[in-house]
Amino acid sequence: MENVFEMALRLRSQGLSADTEEAGRMLLEKALALFQQAVNEMPDDAKRVFYLAMSHDILDMEQEAIPFYHRAIALELPLAQRFEANLYLASSYFNVGKLEQAEHHLVIAEHIRSNEGAVDDQGAFFDIASKIRGR
Repeated sequence: MENVFEMALRLRSQGLSADTEEAGRMLLEKALALFQQAVNEMPDDAKRVFYLAMSHDILDMEQEAIPFYHRAIALELPLAQRFEANLYLASSYFNVGKLEQAEHHLVIAEHIRSNEGAVDDQGAFFDIASKIRGR
């Protein structure tokens, strides 16, 4: 039987690949509620907190995502997710107009990518870096 976190992951995946924007948003909103429930069940689980942050972010709720990204990072995410969390945090800060914080977390992500070997298979780093740095 699926637990709450697994259900949230499934709904998130379905929402991201839905046929229509409206259907996708509905699924992503349901996933967000389940991720919140999953975090309530295990508040110190970095992975659950990270997915809660991303769920807010996907729904254009960047301001709400920011504290969850910080919390996930503080809970010591694995390397790849720590890279992603800092990168997405940089993007969220940029989207809410906090450019210094955006650059700060972009530099952290860059350090993790360069010095600790985090892999950015999809080029997200360069996309976000060019957006923040205006290139």
